[in-house]
Amino acid sequence: MKISLNWIKKFTTVPADLSAKRLGELLTLRTAEVEGVEEEALMFSEIVVGKVLSIQSHPNADKLKVTQVDIGKKKVQIVCGGTNLNVGMHVAVALPGASVLWHGEGEPVVLEETAIRGEKSFGMICAEEEIYLPTMTPQEGVAIADLDLIWKIMGLKPSAAGTPLAQALSRTDIIFDVDNKSLTHRPDLWSHYGMAREFSAFLKAKLKPFTTKVSFPKKGTKVAVKLDKPGLARRFLSVVITGIKVAPSPEWMQEQLKAVGIRPVSNIVDITNYVMLELGHPLHAFDRRVVGNDTFVVRTAKKGEVLETLDHKKRELSTEDVLVTNGKTALALAGVMGGLNSEITDSTTEVVLEVATWDPTKIRKTSQRHNLRSDAAQRFEKSLDPEVAGAAFNRAVELILELCPTAQLAGPATDVYADKATSPTVQLDVARTSRKIGAEITEKAATDYLTRLSFKVAKGSKKGFLKVTVPTFRATKDVSIEEDLVEEVARMYGYENIVPVLPSLPISLPIPNEERRREHEARQLLSLGLGFMENNCYSFYSEEEIADYGLDTALHLKVANPLSSDQTHMRTTLVPNLLKAVIKNREEQKSVHLYELGRSYIKEASSDSAFPREEKFICGIIAREKGETFYELLGVLRTFLERFEAPGSRVLESREPVPYAHPKASADFISGSTKIATLFDLHPAIAQAKGLSGSATIFELNLSQLVALGRRKFSYSPLPRFPGIELDISVLVERTTQSEVILRLLKKAGQQLIEEVELIDIFEGGSLAADKKSFTFRVLLRSAERTLTDDDLHQTQQAIYTAVEKAGYSVR
Repeated sequence: MKISLNWIKKFTTVPADLSAKRLGELLTLRTAEVEGVEEEALMFSEIVVGKVLSIQSHPNADKLKVTQVDIGKKKVQIVCGGTNLNVGMHVAVALPGASVLWHGEGEPVVLEETAIRGEKSFGMICAEEEIYLPTMTPQEGVAIADLDLIWKIMGLKPSAAGTPLAQALSRTDIIFDVDNKSLTHRPDLWSHYGMAREFSAFLKAKLKPFTTKVSFPKKGTKVAVKLDKPGLARRFLSVVITGIKVAPSPEWMQEQLKAVGIRPVSNIVDITNYVMLELGHPLHAFDRRVVGNDTFVVRTAKKGEVLETLDHKKRELSTEDVLVTNGKTALALAGVMGGLNSEITDSTTEVVLEVATWDPTKIRKTSQRHNLRSDAAQRFEKSLDPEVAGAAFNRAVELILELCPTAQLAGPATDVYADKATSPTVQLDVARTSRKIGAEITEKAATDYLTRLSFKVAKGSKKGFLKVTVPTFRATKDVSIEEDLVEEVARMYGYENIVPVLPSLPISLPIPNEERRREHEARQLLSLGLGFMENNCYSFYSEEEIADYGLDTALHLKVANPLSSDQTHMRTTLVPNLLKAVIKNREEQKSVHLYELGRSYIKEASSDSAFPREEKFICGIIAREKGETFYELLGVLRTFLERFEAPGSRVLESREPVPYAHPKASADFISGSTKIATLFDLHPAIAQAKGLSGSATIFELNLSQLVALGRRKFSYSPLPRFPGIELDISVLVERTTQSEVILRLLKKAGQQLIEEVELIDIFEGGSLAADKKSFTFRVLLRSAERTLTDDDLHQTQQAIYTAVEKAGYSVR
């Protein structure tokens, strides 16, 4: 939010010796974080008011003039092509060193003293567009800025030659860009008057009371207001104003609005925006022609009702949305945006002004539901003070009558005040305040700080206590308990004045978070030990991707208000988004090794909980243009589980592969009865659809389940003293046979000498029957007592063959 210092100065005094930087620092330390400070005068550095003394034709150029210009301390010669130059005219002179836009285009140019067609020119006489000003001089020929005309239009007093242009045009404003997040609990600070109250408090300056001079007639047309049900609005004020002539607002108002980032529209619209920025309470003006019988009915929307708002979007309304209607037709989405059917146009001659204080919860929900974060909604959702509504109403009426000379009040004002503001009292223990702040705070000092912030302070019920009455503008979800007052005292005392002291409390070690520790270990293993790069993806994907990967939409949580159309559902798997990153990286690299550690969110149909089941997964992908990747990633996963000290697991062919897995290349890692990981090649159809060539193998590991299983318990034995012998055996089996069955069979057949059995290949197709496949195992034989002989090898081999054939399989 942008705050204008000139606007602040209308309500309080700001010392001239305080720099913009220092004011920004004080505002940050005492009130809200300032993200940036813009000094308007810096744009006009080295640009001054000049008075044209004489004009002569250029001896070497027909379209140029040689002028003598008074710039205060001296007279200078300037070559200029302006066709509207006159002797005695006041002009804007950019001196050497000034930054200007040459003919109002391109990048700024720094001026230097030069000669133009043989005649020296000490500076430049500028047009408005060359020095960042709106065009006000009639554009006939080559027109330069006529300051005499500009002063008249802007209602400014003429300045003498040599006066800095920023000062001559009142372009000395300082704009503070305040972080909105630091104001979420302070609705009073979403206005210049509220900010002026803070400036007056920390600068110890007097705050001018906000007053208006409006007198409403006792007779005439009075707006009827009906609230369809209690709680729709805390307060609703309205009045009919006739004799309106829609026109541009005065230059001073337009400049003030533009300074804080608001685009001027017309006098009526600008007045409503101006009052909102001044007092922090939004308001709206309706064209009287669509307000039937000068009546407002506030109600909730009907099912299927549609309203086209001022941004030209037709919005299907919810039955929870609050509407301002004329009894039949919806005219505005209350507290958020007006309807297009009741907007102020050039033909508007009568308006119905509305200032209402709406329920903050309803406004926030409506704003989020329709993804409509208007300036009004941002203020109403903070819980506004209905007392401010009255001041805003009077101020808007005052400005309309002032800036529209033909405007008249058609009758008395309507004020439906359903839920009156209250000023609660809070007891403040001054001694406890000192202890909490860590500085000695006296009753006098606490009283002074709070009084400056518009709290009313009196002696409390006990000695050392203060009875503090909270003003209504701070009582809306802001100050309600003693700790809130302690914070007020602390910030006025100055956080920078509090001497830091180390805590004297005993310090104990935090409780170890095993899951967090294991996450760190997993990242270390994959990133440093196994050559993978970590990738962080969004936790959302689109309904289209759910369909592409064959997932079940019913198991996904849909985001009520997604950031974009490709982030509509919370993910149940990490694969789709990580695969996107792999495909992007494959454009530049032949081989990619990526992984992500993140949460999945699964909506359980059998559960009554509104929340999904959250589990942490690790997803890893190896993709390359040429070469096999399945067994490489199988080795990686086995190494990871071993170094991760995971409990022992066995690898089985997946009985129910995930829908995005290759139906013939998918395996599960089982520990006990728990599936901890799945390894698979990407389904060819998905690879083709996504434009991924070559091979891609993926693993999904349930880290939450793996951590819950605990660490593997180790048993140690001496290193082998004798060499081993490796033996490769291929077994022909039915396609439905799991490799784990054959692996256990082999270990049992030669259990005395077999130390390890590892699956190294699975073969299907070729010369094999369609219902057959071949497993190849590498068997390591070793004795702890002696070196093995050829007889040992042959006997063990024969025992394996016999066991395989007895079980109904055959050795290839």
